[in-house]
Amino acid sequence: ARLARSASATATLDGVIVSPDLPEEYGFLLEDGPQPRLRALNRARMEQICATIAAVSPAGRPLLLKNPWDYAGNFRLVKSLFPAAKFIFLLRDPLAVVNSQLRAVREMLGEPNPYAALLAPWYARLLERPRLRRALHALYAGPTGLRITRRHVARAAAYHIANIGALPADDVFTLRYEDLCAAPQRWVERMVRFSRTTAARCAGDEPLIAPRRAELLPEVQRNAARIRGQLRAYCAWYGY
Repeated sequence: ARLARSASATATLDGVIVSPDLPEEYGFLLEDGPQPRLRALNRARMEQICATIAAVSPAGRPLLLKNPWDYAGNFRLVKSLFPAAKFIFLLRDPLAVVNSQLRAVREMLGEPNPYAALLAPWYARLLERPRLRRALHALYAGPTGLRITRRHVARAAAYHIANIGALPADDVFTLRYEDLCAAPQRWVERMVRFSRTTAARCAGDEPLIAPRRAELLPEVQRNAARIRGQLRAYCAWYGY
């Protein structure tokens, strides 16, 4: 009920209209912090999350969970804590990733987002300190915000390239976001086969899979060559 009241039909988070039925990242349940990720200390909580979801899901359905912070420098630890885990890496043009992350941070720091505050107690506490929030917004609104975001995306990409080979090949499925949007049914079927579960169709779900065409921020556009240069190996590997 609280979520329904907080997420109106016009509320958005990173360009997505939010609602009580919107699938969310499990990191919000793991830790109270801006970079929540799986650790040995919260493994029991993760097991509890999985057990709760499994209890309300059809029998035999595999759990498909998402948390970007466990992609950014942490998936080898996830595999060590949950050896049976399989990974679907959904990759995207790094310019779009930098653009999306920078827009999201600026939006959250610029105007209070009740939905985000409900999910993340640390953000709710930040809203109680408007001077600090305004200072952080000013920081991310300028060139420093782009530099911070660019470095974060570059580190995550470098970790991916350096460590994906350490995962068993049979436990990894990699695809590009752009390819998924271009042929959703084909890729959903492939992911279903990878997960060794029953067939699934995405008829009627195309609007959820269709690409979000946010215009690149001017500073991202101006620094496109520099961003791609920082992610040269990643771009070459995945055809960006």
